[in-house]
Amino acid sequence: MDELKVLLQTLVHRQEEPNTKAEVREVLDVLEEWPGFNMCRVFTLGRARLVDISSFVVTYIIIFLQFRLTE
Repeated sequence: MDELKVLLQTLVHRQEEPNTKAEVREVLDVLEEWPGFNMCRVFTLGRARLVDISSFVVTYIIIFLQFRLTE
């Protein structure tokens, strides 16, 4: 989680477009305040698990795009 925050903060500092900066700051705020989702009272989908899933999806998309670009 801390790595994601550092990455997003770095993105805010390097980004020149004000709209993008504002959107990234909103994501940072949500990550700070978000308690999680209760999934049918079976388990809670917390921040850490959501970051894991998001990381997986982003990695998959990057690899997919790399294969598409080499064709």
